[in-house]
Amino acid sequence: CYEAADALVTLFFEHIDMQPEESKSVRKKLQSSCQHCYTITEMKNLLKTSLGGYLDASREAMEAESAKPIRQAQQDVDEHYGEKIVLEDLAEIVGLNPVYFSVLFKKETGINFSSYLVNVRMEKAKEMICNTNETIAAVAESVGYKDARYFSQTFTKVVGVKPALYRKLHS
Repeated sequence: CYEAADALVTLFFEHIDMQPEESKSVRKKLQSSCQHCYTITEMKNLLKTSLGGYLDASREAMEAESAKPIRQAQQDVDEHYGEKIVLEDLAEIVGLNPVYFSVLFKKETGINFSSYLVNVRMEKAKEMICNTNETIAAVAESVGYKDARYFSQTFTKVVGVKPALYRKLHS
């Protein structure tokens, strides 16, 4: 059983993405812990807990790594919402294929990219409408809409009231 456990631990750490020095150290420590198990159940529980923990940590690291480009894209949208933003350009900035970027964006945020962009723009528009005396057309321009009528339609659809009424209600 000790030999089987030793072989299992060695095989596991040969296939997990970990720094070689760290992998060797952790592997030696786990193999040593196996030598102190006196029943098969005790060894099984040790291996299950330890190896499962390393798999969970590895999965979390991979998920965090895949979320990095999405956080970068969100930050870019938050900073440049008033400019023309196209999914393909943003995907190129974060170094991903546009189709993969779109799928990953939806997986990480729960909404598609265009909805996210509209939401960011509408939140900024609501702030501007409440905190400035800018015209609705100027607010539309500031948040990335060249056509004030289209902005007003989109605002009404997203927020539920027309921009002018929103200003009256929140002033």
